[in-house]
Amino acid sequence: TNSLTHIITGPSTFRAISKNGVCTINAASTGGKVQVNNLWEGKYSNDWSNPFNWSNGQLPSSANCLGSVTIPKGITYDPTLSGTASVQNLNIAANGHLIVSPGKLQIAGTVNNLGIFDATNGTIEFNGSSSQGIKGSAFEHNTVQNLVVSNTSSLNVANTSGDTLKISGNLLFGNANGKLNTGNNVTLLSNAVTTANVGAMNPATNTITGNVTVERYINIGSKTGQHIKAWEFLATPTSGQTVRQSWMEGDAPGANTHPGYGTQITGAGGIPAGFDVESPSPSMKYYDASSGLSWTGIVNPSIPISNQKGYMLFVRGDRSVDGKSITTANATTLRTTGRLNAGTNTLAVTAVPNAFTSMGNPFAAAIDMKKVMIDKTWAPASDDNFFIVWNSNLGGAYGYGAYQTYTQLNPGGDFIEVPGDGFSNNYIQSGQAFFIQNSAGNSGNLVIKEQSKANVNTGFTTFFRPEGQADRPELLRTNLYIVNADGTKTLADGTLQQFNAGYSNGIDGMDGKKIFNSSENLSIKSGGKDLIVERRQIPKEQDTVFYSLTSVKVQTYRFEFIASNFSSTVQAYVEDFYLNTRMALLPEGTTTLDFAVTNVAASYAANRFRIVFKTAVALPVTFVSVKGYAKGADIAVEWKVENESNMKQYDVEKSIDGNRFSSGATVGAGNLGAESYNWLDKQPFPGYNYYRIKSIDKNGKINYTGVVKVQMGNIAAEISVYPNPVVNGIINLKFTNQPAGRYNIRLLNSLGQLIAGKQVERSEGNGSENLKWDYNLAHGIYQLEITKPNGEVKVIKVMY
Repeated sequence: TNSLTHIITGPSTFRAISKNGVCTINAASTGGKVQVNNLWEGKYSNDWSNPFNWSNGQLPSSANCLGSVTIPKGITYDPTLSGTASVQNLNIAANGHLIVSPGKLQIAGTVNNLGIFDATNGTIEFNGSSSQGIKGSAFEHNTVQNLVVSNTSSLNVANTSGDTLKISGNLLFGNANGKLNTGNNVTLLSNAVTTANVGAMNPATNTITGNVTVERYINIGSKTGQHIKAWEFLATPTSGQTVRQSWMEGDAPGANTHPGYGTQITGAGGIPAGFDVESPSPSMKYYDASSGLSWTGIVNPSIPISNQKGYMLFVRGDRSVDGKSITTANATTLRTTGRLNAGTNTLAVTAVPNAFTSMGNPFAAAIDMKKVMIDKTWAPASDDNFFIVWNSNLGGAYGYGAYQTYTQLNPGGDFIEVPGDGFSNNYIQSGQAFFIQNSAGNSGNLVIKEQSKANVNTGFTTFFRPEGQADRPELLRTNLYIVNADGTKTLADGTLQQFNAGYSNGIDGMDGKKIFNSSENLSIKSGGKDLIVERRQIPKEQDTVFYSLTSVKVQTYRFEFIASNFSSTVQAYVEDFYLNTRMALLPEGTTTLDFAVTNVAASYAANRFRIVFKTAVALPVTFVSVKGYAKGADIAVEWKVENESNMKQYDVEKSIDGNRFSSGATVGAGNLGAESYNWLDKQPFPGYNYYRIKSIDKNGKINYTGVVKVQMGNIAAEISVYPNPVVNGIINLKFTNQPAGRYNIRLLNSLGQLIAGKQVERSEGNGSENLKWDYNLAHGIYQLEITKPNGEVKVIKVMY
């Protein structure tokens, strides 16, 4: 009747032994196999949907230990969920790693995460029958792409300071009774690619309790594709804050405590009234046709930010950018915090013939104007089917934007832009305000319902982002070559990926399926499928491309990764699991990687290679050591580096006095992370020689090492040119053991004509001089004549 408690981590066999305390006869039961359910073992692949990766050979389900799933550490393959799966409780051990991409994980119980839970490209649904709790730090980067609330009791977000739950895609309700308590700790993100969206709610039964922070990214700036300081017609999807608390980030006038957020707001009364700067022309105003004033500046920043009519705001950049013309604009994110607007929103139109009424999109979501126009009440269905937006990407009188009208060419059809190229757009974006017209001046309302939401957050006309963002061509072509014995290469296979904000990360008709070769096969593993062409959304932090490489032979291969227009916000790295290496890919151009397949199984594992995307962070190269030493009649210069990436080259510079340096050699950078380099100076000076290394990265940034010096013994008297051929039209002369006195230097062309000359006075010993000439002259061989103090003429042939 006794029970035994024993923690096991995999299938095990047990038997019970009974001992008689009086005699020596023992009784043993037959062995029984005990299975551990829902334990990830990852022996075969990273595919969650492969039952052989689980401890009992079955996929997790509510029938197995109530569906409680455990992801341990130290597994050969970490799980990736690309489909849909359901669990009761999710337990991730320290150093355990679960990726949901682009799948959906339904959780009915708790999340206990001590490792990495990456849902930045996936969907998490909480569908428990009793209250569930979650905190932002349960997820990688505190971020979930899509959060689905199906809990009818309540999903409660922890309100711990600094532990915000961030949503980058969609906040959705999985049923009519789902409830969310935000704990005042949820942020809907907006960036250069997309803006988070709150899906349609049942206004009677779906509830969101607590505050939410809603972001609106605005692509102000001076770079190509950005628009300059401009007016933006904005809406506020929350209520509860003032203008100062929200778009001014709660800062004192002129302060910038949150770089990248907020903007400076000016108005009458200046600092005493709470504005950043005194200005007779307000930078924040609202439209009120009934007052006869049209645009009216706000009185002060202490008024509520919530305004059903929206605001026209002049955005210069974040709060570091003031009104001075010399101040460079930059991109910024405006945000408000408070209760989300929900349910039906009604605005009475201005009952004046041909009047316009301004309306801010009330929701933290795009709205579909085709649906909105059906519900209007001031005009017949066939009238006033127009909406007008302010497009800051258009020119205008001062380049600050212009109005753009959208009209339907056919009843029920798409809205077409005027002016423009006829592109269609049916959406008002989150954080955007607009105008409608009332031709007859009838009384009525503009009605925007939950069902008016578009339930999309990409593919919009780009009012707030660079023009053409949705059509941005980002490509990655991966070619696999066989490297032949003679060094030539033969194309064996390859893949193509196209990245665009309008594409889906799921598998659809835009993706090309792989037909397998009889020899080498390279494919992209996505959604459980092998693809040769994949179209997906623009890469972001932690996105991963999983390659499958099969039917390889024992020989040398080469990858060529050819990138075009890759995003500057993330850096792509190719990882080799066999060699445990990582190499950065060029965002434009070709990156080459040679690798060998041997008789070691890991060298020909199908999942040996993958590409991961991480936030681009420029780290300076670290010089571990620089040294120089005599090597016979030469001097060897050696240096070691770490953190080497994005480097172009190293220039070895030399000097005879430690002050004036000239280029001695250029060595290309390998960009292998850690590397050793060397150069041999075959023309050292007698006495002390000084050297330093100049590093140049691909962005042109330059750094210098300290100076090292090496002493050489006596060297024969000599006058020489270095380097030869010369570069940049400068002849560098090295004087070794030369007498003091006056030296005449002349450079002649092949016809004996004087090109350049100079006269110098020198002291005895060693030194250097330079002679500049027109580097635009024809390339060829020139004659350099040096007349010494004793009249002796030294002639050197100089090549250019």
